[in-house]
Amino acid sequence: MNLNIKLLILFLGFIASSELRAQGNSLPVELSKVDSKINQLIVNRPDFFYSKIQTSIIATEPEFGADLRLSTRVKKDSLIFANVSYMGIQAASVHLTKDKGHLLNRLSNCYMEGDAKLVSNFTGVDLELLELEELILGLPLYYTKLDKQNIRTTKDSLQNIKVTYLGNIRSTSSEQKWVDITYLFDDSLTYMKQLNLSIPKDSTSMIWKCEEFQDNSGYRVPAKVSIVINRLKSIMEVELKYNSVEINVPEKIEFDIPKNYEKCN
Repeated sequence: MNLNIKLLILFLGFIASSELRAQGNSLPVELSKVDSKINQLIVNRPDFFYSKIQTSIIATEPEFGADLRLSTRVKKDSLIFANVSYMGIQAASVHLTKDKGHLLNRLSNCYMEGDAKLVSNFTGVDLELLELEELILGLPLYYTKLDKQNIRTTKDSLQNIKVTYLGNIRSTSSEQKWVDITYLFDDSLTYMKQLNLSIPKDSTSMIWKCEEFQDNSGYRVPAKVSIVINRLKSIMEVELKYNSVEINVPEKIEFDIPKNYEKCN
């Protein structure tokens, strides 16, 4: 065989193998299949969810730290209710629907009221009812608000499916926000391993990571989660441990503001 032809074959082989090695780190994945499975995860989430969530919070500016237990109930597309205990004492209750939000301070016998974004004031991340459900259940936050044309999907060397998005998110208000989001799923798209979120306009970023998961009644839900939220100069680190999980066990949730409670100052 001609020496020049041999060299050409070796050169082409080198290029082909180099491309395969590069693709081994990031292989494209068909968006339509990934999108369909992710939407199924969100739509087919439990109708009822309950867990005693052991919560550890450490924050800076202002400095704050607490170990809480959240007895949390979620009714799909309807409400979220949590009793918050601190050192074995019931300290607060949170009741959220699509339209309203109430927080009872049981230590001071007062209450706060607002819309479903009441929790957003504490976390610094915009969370409507659906988004809070997604955060509790370990589902891809904001995914239903994304412009699918700006979504990219790849598979990494560990076969995890990586979904990235750069662009505006649709909002119930007229305001649009530019976000940079990366979701990391297992190879079968049965659960989300990690979420990286950046909202430049709000100087806010969040890393949500599922450290451990559990299977319950045909659903894969978090068992242990770590969250780090950076907003301006403030950093909040949260660890969640999900105990006593119940799925699709209906329970009537009654909520009333005690008559002797006044609005918190």
